[in-house]
Amino acid sequence: MRTTEWTVTRGVRDLALAVMVASALLGGCRSVPTPPETRPHESLMTILAELQLHRGEDVYRFGYPADVTGQNVFRASLIRLVNWEQQRPGQWEDIVRYAKGLAFEALGEFEEAAAQFGRVAVLDTELSEAAAERLQVDLRLAELANFEPEGETLALFLLSMAENVDRWRREAALREGTEWEAVARHGWEQAEMRQAEILREVRFSIERGDERYREACQQLIEHHADSHRVHQHWLRLGDHHRDLAERLAVFSPPSQTAFDIDTFEQLVGAARTIYLQVERADGFREKLEARARLAALEQFAQRVREDAR
Repeated sequence: MRTTEWTVTRGVRDLALAVMVASALLGGCRSVPTPPETRPHESLMTILAELQLHRGEDVYRFGYPADVTGQNVFRASLIRLVNWEQQRPGQWEDIVRYAKGLAFEALGEFEEAAAQFGRVAVLDTELSEAAAERLQVDLRLAELANFEPEGETLALFLLSMAENVDRWRREAALREGTEWEAVARHGWEQAEMRQAEILREVRFSIERGDERYREACQQLIEHHADSHRVHQHWLRLGDHHRDLAERLAVFSPPSQTAFDIDTFEQLVGAARTIYLQVERADGFREKLEARARLAALEQFAQRVREDAR
């Protein structure tokens, strides 16, 4: 991803504006102790400050940042903002809604983000212009995210899904170099993950089903090599090879002479190679998943070999 001075500056500008507006409205910096009756306002500043601290993080490459309690920062910020609103209904509506919009946007919940920015855009506030701009972007992203594939036949349904994946790809390219690049690439990846899962579910009902599903897994890996979820995509491909080996052992029993042990070993070897690769990837949560899958694969393969003697 490109990191430009414009991107960095733009990435914090809007939330910084919200913090500055809040600071001005809530009393700014103080050199004397804060009276108890104004302390609730300081909690809003704390929420905004933490949101600003993590606002520019690349959720596509590195995943969602966690707060000191281990919770997703953006989800935790939404909860804190809702609690703040309930205690002080109607206060600082523009600031609270703008901050909620940013949190929803980071989570990929673009329809909810657009609703918050839309309310701010019509208010007489310093945040209205920035909110109006974000509203237009989030409406477009929401349209893509909420798309439901349709078609009178399974083939048309799959084609409709593929077309939406391509729309996401073009949107991600359009947003490259902007502060929306990470969420757009995340949305594209999510669309491709849904497509792969649907292909897995219907692979027995379509021509070249196994091949098309394998190609979908490989495309996920190729298109999203920079994603923090790339090892999930590798595990998906490894599981596919393992499933093919298990299917072979069911439909052609190892104890019978027609059992193709060479094909079986090729499939097991392909799965093993992938599981070993992920198991050696330090610092990723999928490491332990791959280790467990590898152990189960070896036990399964050994049982089949014994039955094939």
